[in-house]
Amino acid sequence: MSHHHPPPPLVSEVHPGVHRIRLPFHLELNHVNSYLIRLDDAGREWMLVDAGFGNEESWTALNTAVTSLGLTWNDVREVFITHTHPDHWGLAPRVKAETGGAARVAMQSIEAANLRKLAEAVNRPSVLDKRLRSWGTPEDQLQLITRQFLGMRQRFEALAPDREFEGGEVIGTSALGPVRAVFTPGHSPGHLCLYSPEARLLISGDHLLPKITPHVAWMEERDALADYRASLDLVGDLAIDTILPGHGDPFGAPAERIVEIKRHHDARCRRIEEALESGATTPHEIVAVLWPKALSPFNYRFAIYEVMAHLKFMGRAEGLTQPLEGAAWD
Repeated sequence: MSHHHPPPPLVSEVHPGVHRIRLPFHLELNHVNSYLIRLDDAGREWMLVDAGFGNEESWTALNTAVTSLGLTWNDVREVFITHTHPDHWGLAPRVKAETGGAARVAMQSIEAANLRKLAEAVNRPSVLDKRLRSWGTPEDQLQLITRQFLGMRQRFEALAPDREFEGGEVIGTSALGPVRAVFTPGHSPGHLCLYSPEARLLISGDHLLPKITPHVAWMEERDALADYRASLDLVGDLAIDTILPGHGDPFGAPAERIVEIKRHHDARCRRIEEALESGATTPHEIVAVLWPKALSPFNYRFAIYEVMAHLKFMGRAEGLTQPLEGAAWD
């Protein structure tokens, strides 16, 4: 007898007045969660948290979900973006257009600035390539990565948010009471969570996920892993019973998960230390030790940026990378 699991529902109510929408996503994660939160008692005004990947398949699913709840796009008054990675932000311009421009899009100011930078750089090969070269990535691998990322960037659509948050802003909702934007940099430099003290509930974006550890990438101007750990502690201090994540199912109090994630990063630091002791001399060589199986261009890029974030956190990045020639955005 084979056990066929029914596919998970597109829409499910995860708290009174809060609906999870499971949108398709083509990477290994296979889905991303958007949430609809009721803003008024009559149920005619809603906030969408995160907007899915910017393709037709995602759009059809999101549109179907909204319709299945008996809503129209006119009912969506607010769009809250946890961070501007393509799977969380991609459909925001389309959502705004469908509301006749009425929905107000909010995101953290650092994320908004990064979007502006991306919009300007969309047709230029990015500094990324030079950086990878300085980290020891071989030329043929560089070509593959460049091709893949240029392809992704051509789909890029600029959108200026209506509201730029810093963290600390409060949005009134009827489903969850007042919800507060919580600044949680790490997975992205301007990541925001949404916290309801009344419901003891956190919408965590990609800051806390039930099964996987969020990707933490090297950033030039900050120690991303130190940021991320500080943000874990910040969330650990909040009274939370329920977490609604950007990927995966809702889960309970975060304390245990936070310990697991910290252990994961500690273990990775130790493995990098061992790779260095056994003779690895570049970030590229460290990646080969940590991931002995061949990685796709996409995953390789994730891996080397992750290694660099750990090296920076460990104070070990110096001496392993070659200096870059040329300005950052040339």
